[in-house]
Amino acid sequence: MMRQTVLLTLQDIPYFCYPESVGLYVDHPEHTVLREAGALNNFNIHYVAAGKGYVEVEGVVHELRAGQAVLYFPQQRQHYYSSEDDPWDVRWVHFYGERLHDYMIERGLHRNLLWTLRQQAPWEEAHMALLNEAEQNRMLRPAQLSTLTYAVLAEFVQHAVPLKSTRTSKAESRILGLLPQMQQEACQPFL
Repeated sequence: MMRQTVLLTLQDIPYFCYPESVGLYVDHPEHTVLREAGALNNFNIHYVAAGKGYVEVEGVVHELRAGQAVLYFPQQRQHYYSSEDDPWDVRWVHFYGERLHDYMIERGLHRNLLWTLRQQAPWEEAHMALLNEAEQNRMLRPAQLSTLTYAVLAEFVQHAVPLKSTRTSKAESRILGLLPQMQQEACQPFL
């Protein structure tokens, strides 16, 4: 079974976050995705509700099982796929927002790609509410879509713990190192 809704990507949205797409795949053993770096300009969470699947990170394949997830930042290389012998029930959401990058970094979500949710039910419920809204009303209620996307993100932030410690990439470390300098330079006209 496959359920998915792809929405228009809006410019200058008045919302903190907004979904680009949301869906789930159940018992779909041929599900596989490979996106090269720079191919996707939004965040996305892929959460395993049942079964198992695999995520490739810098040439190393990691198994994901029920209650585990992968969180991608924009522009990251993505390679993930379902197990053929125990296909995953994978639920996903792609989302964007002007201030999301800072929000995610402030919470340390850039430090890991793989996560475990301490409590799965709240995230699954928030995800299903978003999927149902997107399927039933598409973009007729944009504030509701934004609110439900934030609920999915908030549940993830509240319950996610790193599956295993991974280091930030060299590029991410450089960006983080430049942030204080850029903030200081931006404030100089006011000093």
